[in-house]
Amino acid sequence: MMQVKQHDIHAGQSDKVDIVVRGKLVTGGLFRQIDEAKLSLIVGYNPFTEIAISSPQPIERTAPDRELPFVINIYNYGNSRVIVDLTAEKEPGEWRYVISPSTVVIEPKQPGDETFPYAPVTVTLTSPHGTAISYHNDWEDFAIKAKARSEAPYYEYQGGRWVRRTDEIDLVTTYESTAYFLAKNKGFYVPGFDAIIMIAGISLAGLIFAKKKKK
Repeated sequence: MMQVKQHDIHAGQSDKVDIVVRGKLVTGGLFRQIDEAKLSLIVGYNPFTEIAISSPQPIERTAPDRELPFVINIYNYGNSRVIVDLTAEKEPGEWRYVISPSTVVIEPKQPGDETFPYAPVTVTLTSPHGTAISYHNDWEDFAIKAKARSEAPYYEYQGGRWVRRTDEIDLVTTYESTAYFLAKNKGFYVPGFDAIIMIAGISLAGLIFAKKKKK
């Protein structure tokens, strides 16, 4: 097993590896020291792909016919630049939803960085309301899947030569992670309620203005 001498090595880079061979030979009941041999190789680093999804608030509540944003962060734990596509693995029932952005690009961790790089994504839901006056008190669960693809090439030794792989290999060129969320829709829905409030506000302002003029 060989181990790199420093952390945060990026895929696609190359480095020099020194191999030292030491040993003893037993002949006639005696140990004979074998001369030390050294060999230097130039090696390339293949990609290692891993991401994680984190949400500060995976459970949210709202009222009917309202927008409800869920903020999620996608972290790159791998050693190469990744393209991450986000989709709904389980859709939120009758709620409308928008994933923005649905694709993000995340750089790998740089030498000296204390934290892993991430990209923020917002999933905005719009709660259902029906067509008549109604009361809602419902929970809805949904799941967001993030699939990462490494931009770094992956090579494999086959038939005496190095061949670039083009298929998807889990933890090497691709990685998938899923996060689960809960949304609650609670409250009364009155069709045109916003318009009624606006008209009432205008009427009240008009009455106040008229009283001031009389004074």
